[in-house]
Amino acid sequence: MRPTASIARRYLLLAGLVPAAVAAAPDAGAQGGAPCAPGGPAPTVTAEDRQAGAAGPLTATHDIDIQADFSDGSSPDVQISAPAGVHVKGMTVISDAPGALPITLSWTQFQADGSECNASTTTTLQLAAPALLSFGKLPRSLQPRRIKFHGAYHGGGWVLTFRIGPHTDLRPLELRFRGIGRAKLPSASMPFKIVNASLRDLEPGIDRQRYLRGPKWQVTSRVNFQRTALFLEARVKTGSLHWHPVGNEFVALQAGRQILRVRQAGKCRLAECSWRIFKVQTGP
Repeated sequence: MRPTASIARRYLLLAGLVPAAVAAAPDAGAQGGAPCAPGGPAPTVTAEDRQAGAAGPLTATHDIDIQADFSDGSSPDVQISAPAGVHVKGMTVISDAPGALPITLSWTQFQADGSECNASTTTTLQLAAPALLSFGKLPRSLQPRRIKFHGAYHGGGWVLTFRIGPHTDLRPLELRFRGIGRAKLPSASMPFKIVNASLRDLEPGIDRQRYLRGPKWQVTSRVNFQRTALFLEARVKTGSLHWHPVGNEFVALQAGRQILRVRQAGKCRLAECSWRIFKVQTGP
């Protein structure tokens, strides 16, 4: 959505935005007639990180809203083009790579004789590296030493909360799960079930709960309404009073970086499990 003029006045004018002279050659996104003559008016270009707000730097993986203000008060239809791999949605750009990001703004304007011409200007955005998505301290239920009694690990599940801050990496969280109905770990050759937990509108399903299911076990992910946290919950899923053998493996990654890996094998009933194997790994 294109920001309103009142919002645009509050946008942070970046020192890293370097407008070039209005180009003599037409841009592919512009519509109209011949190229405008060199030296014509160029707009003042401002940018704001939608998630971080006007006070912070622009962050890679975030929605960067662009505003072009013309000194004569005109408001032509401005189109943006960017390098391959950068997502452009109207006047918003999203790049997963930190560093310099050149973008080109193109528009059609009227000349003194009433004819149309095409103009463009180039600006470079400076994107800071995002903060890593993290969950803080592990809960007791994911600390093997604290749940081990009489040679077995006891528990019926766990919950993790990932905080989504103003500069957090918003690339999707990839969730992998494989499970079997035996009291042993799945083999390395067994394929994972995979779902993506979305953290931004760029990927579908940000407001949907995601599920991964296996024998007697389920993993769920969801983002809260304010989109300030992602919750991961794993729990036993059976109504039986009898013990059932269970073995599974769960992995959470973001952009290929492993955040969490849980492997467990044993037996479960109702809301409790007794694990013979219970291994937790955080980080890569």
